Amino acid sequence: MGMRGRTISDSVIIIDEAQNLSPSAFAKVLTRFGKNCKIIIIGSNRQIDHPYLTKYTNGLSVILDSCRSAHRNLRLHAVTLTKVLRSPIAEWAENLFTN
Repeated sequence: MGMRGRTISDSVIIIDEAQNLSPSAFAKVLTRFGKNCKIIIIGSNRQIDHPYLTKYTNGLSVILDSCRSAHRNLRLHAVTLTKVLRSPIAEWAENLFTN
């Protein structure tokens, strides 16, 4: 489904793997949402696999930075998870390749 020209209203939207979206891609997606939407954004800056994005240049970082300040018409919340839940192997691999 193309996103241009669409408005999504009265919905709960989950954006997964958000670390792989550029700021412009995030803008395209987020500007499609109309009234009464809740957006859940899931991502990890330790799992970026986009060849042109880093934890400093991706859209998820822009969103997380925005959550640090209050917004008049929005309720933004960010939760930092500190534990890998998949398996001990997944935790070992994430630590090995990101440190």
